[in-house]
Amino acid sequence: MLAVLSAEKRTLVERRLEELAGHAEEKNALNVDILQLEKQLKHLLSGHKLEQASSDKENPVITKPNEDGQMPTHKLTHFIKSLPTADQSLLKPLHESLKVRIQEIKHENDVNGKIVNRSQQSTRELIKLLTRSENTVYTAQGHTHATTAGQAIAQV
Repeated sequence: MLAVLSAEKRTLVERRLEELAGHAEEKNALNVDILQLEKQLKHLLSGHKLEQASSDKENPVITKPNEDGQMPTHKLTHFIKSLPTADQSLLKPLHESLKVRIQEIKHENDVNGKIVNRSQQSTRELIKLLTRSENTVYTAQGHTHATTAGQAIAQV
Protein backbone atom coordinates (compact mmCIF):
# COMPACT_ATOMS: atom_id res chain seq x y z
CA MET A 1 0.00 0.00 0.00
CA LEU A 2 2.85 2.36 0.80
CA ALA A 3 4.34 1.86 -2.67
CA VAL A 4 0.97 2.62 -4.31
CA LEU A 5 0.52 5.76 -2.19
CA SER A 6 4.05 6.92 -3.07
CA ALA A 7 3.35 6.39 -6.77
CA GLU A 8 0.04 8.22 -6.39
CA LYS A 9 1.85 11.16 -4.75
CA ARG A 10 4.30 11.38 -7.67
CA THR A 11 1.35 11.27 -10.09
CA LEU A 12 -0.43 14.05 -8.19
CA VAL A 13 2.65 16.26 -7.96
CA GLU A 14 3.41 15.78 -11.65
CA ARG A 15 -0.28 16.32 -12.50
CA ARG A 16 -0.57 13.13 -14.55
CA LEU A 17 -4.28 12.88 -13.82
CA GLU A 18 -4.93 10.12 -16.36
CA GLU A 19 -2.96 7.72 -14.12
CA LEU A 20 -4.97 8.41 -10.95
CA ALA A 21 -7.73 5.92 -11.81
CA GLY A 22 -5.15 3.13 -11.94
CA HIS A 23 -3.87 4.04 -8.48
CA ALA A 24 -7.43 4.12 -7.15
CA GLU A 25 -8.03 0.61 -8.51
CA GLU A 26 -4.79 -0.64 -6.93
CA LYS A 27 -5.72 0.89 -3.56
CA ASN A 28 -9.19 -0.60 -3.76
CA ALA A 29 -7.79 -4.09 -4.45
CA LEU A 30 -5.37 -3.75 -1.53
CA ASN A 31 -8.19 -2.57 0.76
CA VAL A 32 -10.20 -5.67 -0.17
CA ASP A 33 -7.18 -7.82 0.73
CA ILE A 34 -6.75 -5.97 4.03
CA LEU A 35 -10.42 -6.52 4.91
CA GLN A 36 -10.03 -10.25 4.18
CA LEU A 37 -6.98 -10.42 6.44
CA GLU A 38 -8.85 -8.54 9.15
CA LYS A 39 -11.72 -11.06 8.96
CA GLN A 40 -9.23 -13.93 9.23
CA LEU A 41 -7.57 -12.29 12.24
CA LYS A 42 -10.93 -11.73 13.95
CA HIS A 43 -11.81 -15.36 13.33
CA LEU A 44 -8.51 -16.56 14.79
CA LEU A 45 -8.80 -14.30 17.81
CA SER A 46 -12.44 -15.20 18.44
CA GLY A 47 -11.35 -18.80 18.97
CA HIS A 48 -9.25 -17.77 21.96
CA LYS A 49 -11.18 -17.15 25.16
CA LEU A 50 -8.85 -14.76 26.95
CA GLU A 51 -9.62 -13.35 30.36
CA GLN A 52 -9.65 -9.59 30.72
CA ALA A 53 -7.08 -8.29 33.16
CA SER A 54 -8.75 -6.00 35.66
CA SER A 55 -5.96 -3.44 35.31
CA ASP A 56 -6.02 -3.53 31.53
CA LYS A 57 -8.45 -0.71 30.64
CA GLU A 58 -6.72 0.20 27.34
CA ASN A 59 -6.57 -3.30 25.85
CA PRO A 60 -9.75 -5.02 26.93
CA VAL A 61 -10.41 -8.50 25.61
CA ILE A 62 -14.10 -9.36 25.63
CA THR A 63 -14.86 -13.07 25.78
CA LYS A 64 -18.53 -13.02 24.79
CA PRO A 65 -20.29 -11.97 21.57
CA ASN A 66 -21.82 -8.49 21.42
CA GLU A 67 -25.54 -7.83 20.82
CA ASP A 68 -25.46 -8.71 17.13
CA GLY A 69 -23.79 -12.06 17.84
CA GLN A 70 -20.38 -11.06 16.49
CA MET A 71 -17.20 -11.53 18.42
CA PRO A 72 -15.70 -8.10 19.06
CA THR A 73 -12.23 -7.31 17.79
CA HIS A 74 -9.58 -8.34 20.26
CA LYS A 75 -6.53 -6.21 20.72
CA LEU A 76 -3.65 -7.95 19.02
CA THR A 77 -1.23 -6.59 21.61
CA HIS A 78 -3.13 -8.28 24.41
CA PHE A 79 -3.35 -11.51 22.45
CA ILE A 80 0.40 -11.56 21.83
CA LYS A 81 1.03 -10.98 25.55
CA SER A 82 -1.07 -14.04 26.32
CA LEU A 83 1.16 -16.32 24.20
CA PRO A 84 4.17 -18.33 25.37
CA THR A 85 7.43 -16.38 25.45
CA ALA A 86 8.83 -18.10 22.35
CA ASP A 87 5.77 -17.10 20.31
CA GLN A 88 5.85 -13.60 21.74
CA SER A 89 9.46 -13.13 20.64
CA LEU A 90 8.43 -14.06 17.08
CA LEU A 91 5.29 -11.94 16.91
CA LYS A 92 6.24 -8.77 18.81
CA PRO A 93 8.76 -7.53 16.21
CA LEU A 94 6.29 -8.25 13.40
CA HIS A 95 3.53 -6.44 15.27
CA GLU A 96 5.77 -3.43 15.93
CA SER A 97 6.79 -3.38 12.27
CA LEU A 98 3.12 -3.42 11.25
CA LYS A 99 2.33 -0.52 13.58
CA VAL A 100 5.17 1.53 12.08
CA ARG A 101 4.07 0.68 8.54
CA ILE A 102 0.47 1.67 9.34
CA GLN A 103 1.66 5.07 10.58
CA GLU A 104 3.71 5.54 7.39
CA ILE A 105 0.68 4.65 5.26
CA LYS A 106 -1.56 7.05 7.20
CA HIS A 107 1.01 9.82 6.79
CA GLU A 108 1.42 9.22 3.05
CA ASN A 109 -2.38 9.14 2.61
CA ASP A 110 -2.70 12.43 4.53
CA VAL A 111 -0.02 14.04 2.34
CA ASN A 112 -1.84 12.88 -0.81
CA GLY A 113 -5.10 14.27 0.54
CA LYS A 114 -3.45 17.65 1.13
CA ILE A 115 -2.05 17.66 -2.40
CA VAL A 116 -5.53 16.96 -3.79
CA ASN A 117 -7.07 19.69 -1.62
CA ARG A 118 -4.47 22.27 -2.70
CA SER A 119 -4.95 21.34 -6.33
CA GLN A 120 -8.71 21.71 -6.03
CA GLN A 121 -8.29 25.07 -4.30
CA SER A 122 -5.93 26.31 -7.04
CA THR A 123 -8.37 25.14 -9.72
CA ARG A 124 -11.28 26.94 -8.01
CA GLU A 125 -9.23 30.15 -7.73
CA LEU A 126 -8.20 29.94 -11.37
CA ILE A 127 -11.80 29.38 -12.50
CA LYS A 128 -12.90 32.32 -10.38
CA LEU A 129 -10.20 34.49 -11.93
CA LEU A 130 -11.02 33.39 -15.48
CA THR A 131 -14.78 33.82 -15.12
CA ARG A 132 -14.74 37.22 -13.41
CA SER A 133 -16.57 39.65 -15.62
CA GLU A 134 -16.39 42.73 -13.41
CA ASN A 135 -13.28 44.86 -13.31
CA THR A 136 -12.54 47.81 -11.07
CA VAL A 137 -11.63 50.95 -12.98
CA TYR A 138 -10.28 54.22 -11.58
CA THR A 139 -11.69 57.52 -12.84
CA ALA A 140 -9.61 60.65 -13.47
CA GLN A 141 -10.65 61.84 -10.00
CA GLY A 142 -9.32 58.63 -8.36
CA HIS A 143 -12.73 57.14 -7.65
CA THR A 144 -13.44 53.52 -8.47
CA HIS A 145 -16.37 52.01 -10.27
CA ALA A 146 -17.11 48.56 -11.65
CA THR A 147 -17.29 47.99 -15.35
CA THR A 148 -18.49 44.99 -17.34
CA ALA A 149 -17.18 46.12 -20.71
CA GLY A 150 -15.07 42.96 -21.16
CA GLN A 151 -16.14 39.38 -21.53
CA ALA A 152 -15.28 36.49 -19.27
CA ILE A 153 -12.48 34.32 -20.59
CA ALA A 154 -14.30 31.13 -19.57
CA GLN A 155 -17.56 30.02 -18.02
CA VAL A 156 -18.13 27.32 -15.41
